Amino acid sequence: MTQRQSVTALPSVPGDRPVYPPAACAGKAVRQLRVARPSKPLSSCKRLLGRGMRRAAHSMKHGQAGTSRRLHVPPVLGCSLLAGVLALSLTLGCDKPTWRGYDPSGSASASASAATASSPVDKEHPAPSDPTLPLHRRTYSIVVDGDLVHAGTTAGVVSWDFTDRMKPKRLASLVLQGSVQRVTKLPAPSTLLAVATGPTGLALVDVGSVRNGKLTLVNQHPWSPEARSGCHAAWGLAPGATGVGFLACGGGGVARMDLSDPANTTINARVLVDGYVRDVAILDEEAGLPNPAASTKRVAAAAGLGGLAIVDFGGIKPKSLAQIDVGGEARALAVKDGHAYVAAGAAGLVIVDVRKPKSPAVVGRLLPKTTDMARGVSMFESYALLCLGDSGLVVVDVSNPASPREVGRFDPEPALNRVTVSGQQLFAANDADGVAILDISKPDKPTQVYPPPTEASD
Repeated sequence: MTQRQSVTALPSVPGDRPVYPPAACAGKAVRQLRVARPSKPLSSCKRLLGRGMRRAAHSMKHGQAGTSRRLHVPPVLGCSLLAGVLALSLTLGCDKPTWRGYDPSGSASASASAATASSPVDKEHPAPSDPTLPLHRRTYSIVVDGDLVHAGTTAGVVSWDFTDRMKPKRLASLVLQGSVQRVTKLPAPSTLLAVATGPTGLALVDVGSVRNGKLTLVNQHPWSPEARSGCHAAWGLAPGATGVGFLACGGGGVARMDLSDPANTTINARVLVDGYVRDVAILDEEAGLPNPAASTKRVAAAAGLGGLAIVDFGGIKPKSLAQIDVGGEARALAVKDGHAYVAAGAAGLVIVDVRKPKSPAVVGRLLPKTTDMARGVSMFESYALLCLGDSGLVVVDVSNPASPREVGRFDPEPALNRVTVSGQQLFAANDADGVAILDISKPDKPTQVYPPPTEASD
């Protein structure tokens, strides 16, 4: 999935513009003022206002089109004017993001709006009272729990009952600040979802009463600076032993979280690695690592341009064991039979042998034809399911990791971000079209089950 920008905005639907929080709101106030390039005596002013000017420039770039008149003002006066405008804009009319007067943080969790949509691809216009509904359809991550499907969307979490695959029922939704990057279910008997929402942190959501139309946020969200503990952005959690999880922290590396008290989660260790970490996976016996290499305290991390990193939290002082270049931007990974299958952006699928965690080695590659990039990956039997965004899904036979080969492809109309395997079906995060279901009983010919192909083509 595409990396979110550091300046968060309520994402738009056709006909609307994003509305930015206070830091970016300053840019609107200076759109009509273009100050001449500062001279050397103003270097200190540049340092003081550089950050604000960059944010203002970002806002101007994304603002409404229009003309402005260049004003030539004395450098010192220009610095003073810009400082005043920035300060004023941060205090007047920019308290919180709104959308045509609607405050999403004040929306009911679900019960009031759950009945207004009958399916993830409902083509009806959203109710005027709740403009978050179209955002709830833009799906980036999915958790499947029996007939329950929990979708991570631009606006939060939406839960569905897919008992009838042709007529799913929307049960509940919960609006969260930030855009959901990844949803993970904590191991039974827990009824919690770990919802990574980028710069706003990690939300723990109780789904125990979802069939009664209720989702409950149990921890503080967004995170406070104290709870963040250097974790710049939450991209995804890998649940470990009871009460423990490992979090992909973007530029903050990999963190170990204490989840034993869900209402008061804490980060108790963090390891920096080269690159930007978007995904983590535990290197235990379930991942196919042999003993003694297998450990519930050791993880592999997709570290962007830093490649694949191996981090060990088992000792007194957690540390990075190894890091290997994958020839692209490692964005997501799945580990099976001692091999890490890495969605490596423009480099496609890269297969890394991690059975010796201190010396991982690239053993195979596949660069499929695409107009996008490798964004996500899941495993099904001896196949890697590679998500290519706008180019759909590629099924790769990895029975021989050293010689992967493409055997099937499915290309829906919207982007395909991630897939979750349930039996012989894939639940796909189908971007603006919400949830889609594919039958992969014949991996070389994945077919669409839901929505029916005729409906999907409308």
